[in-house]
Amino acid sequence: MAEQPEEPQIDSESECLAYLERIEQEVARTPMMVPPPEGVANYLAQHCGPEIAAVLAARLVERGDQEPDWRTKAEILYLGRVDDPAAADALLRFASATANDDQRKLAARSLVAHGNPEVLALLEAELAKPELAPPARLALEDAAGRIRRGERPEV
Repeated sequence: MAEQPEEPQIDSESECLAYLERIEQEVARTPMMVPPPEGVANYLAQHCGPEIAAVLAARLVERGDQEPDWRTKAEILYLGRVDDPAAADALLRFASATANDDQRKLAARSLVAHGNPEVLALLEAELAKPELAPPARLALEDAAGRIRRGERPEV
């Protein structure tokens, strides 16, 4: 089987962000109706690399609950795949604050994918806060335990 040629890396942050708008419009015209979060995250990680991590991290924290579910999940998955301190911080802040249980669990799983001592320290500091809501506490305790056990799921 012949190998598929690799698509080129996207050169600019604005092109990567434009992709998110374009893919939503393109898929809306298909039977799927919404883009698959995993596919969008894969595309961003492969073609944009860590270049947009800071922008998507800020957007997740500021507007994650207001975005369409597919986009928020795609951003969470992407941030779980890039090695960037802003990504882990945003995932933690989002998981601590969101009311959406599915998105919280996905953010916690994405934190586990980072799985390094710095992320574990961030989790432990968050867990020490008495005001942390019970659903967030459960998800973050689970994530911390998985990191301590050395689990590294793919997201």
